[in-house]
Amino acid sequence: MNIQLLAILLLIGRLISEGFIIAVIRKQWKIRKTAIHPRLRALRRVLTLLAILVFIGNIYPLLLDAYTLYDSAVRTSQTVNLVGVFYSLDNNLTFMFASILIYALYKLSDVVLDIAELVGKPVKDLPDEN
Repeated sequence: MNIQLLAILLLIGRLISEGFIIAVIRKQWKIRKTAIHPRLRALRRVLTLLAILVFIGNIYPLLLDAYTLYDSAVRTSQTVNLVGVFYSLDNNLTFMFASILIYALYKLSDVVLDIAELVGKPVKDLPDEN
């Protein structure tokens, strides 16, 4: 497969991944100071950490794919063998689907928080689970 075609495909996947992760990070930034039950604070921290790690993990591959489109001589060959294509696409799709699932978890956690506020006891009445 031509290296520039592969770079385009990988770049699309990375941009989709970064888009979902940026949405999660922006949402977390907006709600970081809101009151939350101590038991749910850990969930919010884990989701934020996952989002930041995926965001950082996508930066170098995204820059490398963009640079390959700009100057394909950065790579040692202008073609990629089938094993390399499958490996690259698998890695890319894993990051992309992980980003989408983190975004979905964030949306689900919003629903859990809303339901907890509707049916739960006041925050001050529940003990911390540390």
